[in-house]
Amino acid sequence: MLVKADEYECCGQSFQYGQWLQYGQRHSVELEFARRVGTFYAVLRHVLANIDLRVFGGSALTADIPVPTDFGSQNRTEDIPVTYVPVRHTIFTFVLALAATIEATNIFIGVNTLNYSGYPECRP
Repeated sequence: MLVKADEYECCGQSFQYGQWLQYGQRHSVELEFARRVGTFYAVLRHVLANIDLRVFGGSALTADIPVPTDFGSQNRTEDIPVTYVPVRHTIFTFVLALAATIEATNIFIGVNTLNYSGYPECRP
């Protein structure tokens, strides 16, 4: 997520802070690309928050549950994939803590329905 403390020029321009979450995910590529986005937009301060969702489990991405390789076997209209991390996008709202401390006026997050694939929080 990108945070701007004063007026923004336009989306993708002139951001001051970037916050990323280490939530116990088993892959590091998500954090690597978040850092790349922050570097691309020349954020002044990168903030990494640790919120360990492994204590709850329930997802192949945060627990010792096998990640499926045959995605065609899952019924996308009825089943929630085992790779769904419960309320992950809600956890992203922790950026409000950073925003409050710097008196930010704008917060940007990039989520979309193209990521749906059966995840409840990405439903159109």
